[in-house]
Amino acid sequence: MADWGKVLDITEYRTVGSTGKLERRYRIQAQSKGGTVFTVEVPEDMSTTEKADPVLKHRAAELDGIKKL
Repeated sequence: MADWGKVLDITEYRTVGSTGKLERRYRIQAQSKGGTVFTVEVPEDMSTTEKADPVLKHRAAELDGIKKL
């Protein structure tokens, strides 16, 4: 488990971009340390661990912060 939570599921899907080309995207479902389940969508070029982890960490912290209110 990462320091922000854990990944529950990853779904790959394709869409047609504004240029008419197919774009591969990933829908990542994760759970924060506080128990909040959330979804983040990232393009293919951000689908590596090094690039997706900061996005997931930021969203988990944001949602856990709201939960504490």
